[in-house]
Amino acid sequence: MFSLDELFKQAGGKDKLDAYLAYCRKSPTVLSVTPGIEEAFGLFQGATSQQLEGMRLVVDYLRKGSGKPVMVGHGGYWNRLEFEKAPFFDIYDPETEPLFPANLHTDLAPLVQGKDKVVWLRPQMYESIPYERWRFHTFVELMRGARGWQIAHGPGDASLFRGLHGEIEFFKPIVASKDRGPKVEIEPWVEHWSRRHNGKTYIIAATTRGIPLGKWETSSDAPPGQKASRVTADRHELRDETNAYAIGQKPEVGGSIHGIQYLPDARAWPKGSKLVQWVKIDDKNAAKGLVVLLKADGRWTHAASFGKTDVAQLRAKPEIAYWFLNSFYRHAKGFLGWGMDLLPKSLDYIPGQSINQGALPKAGEWIKLEIALDQLGVTDRLIDGVGFLHEGGRVSWGHTTLVAPGGVSKVVWGDSVALSREQLAKVKVRVEGLKAAAKVRVLFEDREIMAKDGYFVDNLRGQDLYQRYGGGHGTGYGDDPVALRLYEVP
Repeated sequence: MFSLDELFKQAGGKDKLDAYLAYCRKSPTVLSVTPGIEEAFGLFQGATSQQLEGMRLVVDYLRKGSGKPVMVGHGGYWNRLEFEKAPFFDIYDPETEPLFPANLHTDLAPLVQGKDKVVWLRPQMYESIPYERWRFHTFVELMRGARGWQIAHGPGDASLFRGLHGEIEFFKPIVASKDRGPKVEIEPWVEHWSRRHNGKTYIIAATTRGIPLGKWETSSDAPPGQKASRVTADRHELRDETNAYAIGQKPEVGGSIHGIQYLPDARAWPKGSKLVQWVKIDDKNAAKGLVVLLKADGRWTHAASFGKTDVAQLRAKPEIAYWFLNSFYRHAKGFLGWGMDLLPKSLDYIPGQSINQGALPKAGEWIKLEIALDQLGVTDRLIDGVGFLHEGGRVSWGHTTLVAPGGVSKVVWGDSVALSREQLAKVKVRVEGLKAAAKVRVLFEDREIMAKDGYFVDNLRGQDLYQRYGGGHGTGYGDDPVALRLYEVP
């Protein structure tokens, strides 16, 4: 609906619409004028500026006439790049899949932050998904900014969600609190959120992780002080659910790639920061060149290269461009649609050039590469992913680390995607002002933890909740266990 004329026509005339909106203004019910936008992949990407302006006028008319917020939905391949083009809605209500908690912190939170807007979610409920996974998703999404859920394709038994509903009801006044309470730090770092309510501090902590892409093997050959490396060699074929895993057809093929995105602790890095990457070029099967990509503000467009590379060809050939977009953007179909018609409008999401970092590193030994973020133009922008590409050869990749000017660093990708069970066996939660011998309640688990002076310790090794949807190497959330803890601190 891209114009007021279309709106009036569908409503049976302006007078009828105005009368209905006047009724809605006095009614406590939720306003519904027309079926929402759901499986509308590429709708905003394909719209002209004139059409988007027409839609803005429609939304404004409905909002003013009804006194109600106006919501926009989207199918499971929603993404920041699509919603960025429609900033005039009040409620964002995308569908989510059971593969991993919704990446609101990178794709929707930046769009609603500081504005009178809100995020709801519409999870796809599949009967084979464990209840514990839905609970994990819900509280992680709550930390990331979701303020409402409506279940799609429910299994029919309402009792399945009564426990979760009760927990969320308990947390309502806590979420509404504007008091962030005492400083909370967790070692090793896991995603967390805290608020103070009625004199107590409430903490949500979950062992989340970034989502990998591409293909690699794990090797014990690693740089000094590291335990494992990632090895890439084969060209990458596009095989996923969007092309039926290329069964009965020839898949699009590109260079050897792998990467990680939707980092739980995604943040902006200041000027003077750098990316540190350990690499080892196979001396018997050397690559021609290497490309390191950073994902900033939702875009894989910032690249640094070593050796002989031709990043421009990623945009020049339609089949390669299509391969790149679908391989690096987990939800590319959200802005591409189901064909290649919108490919020309999406080329800006592919790097057009790379910053030359010099010759290929010496083969046969581990080399530490350092790339200044200033050169790539990504300082003070939200960085939530790092990717790697090379043509031919065999390359080993050690730890990937971001380092700020003052020496503060973050390992983006270490020995594995997830923290080890050894690291999670004794997680230390520091709470400023916490007294020794204080009893910390683990909510809804019927247990307490005796605090030390300023901290308490808990086991966050968790359990495997992704054995079907979302499991496996390089897809979904992987096979590693996850843990969710809700704490009440006196």
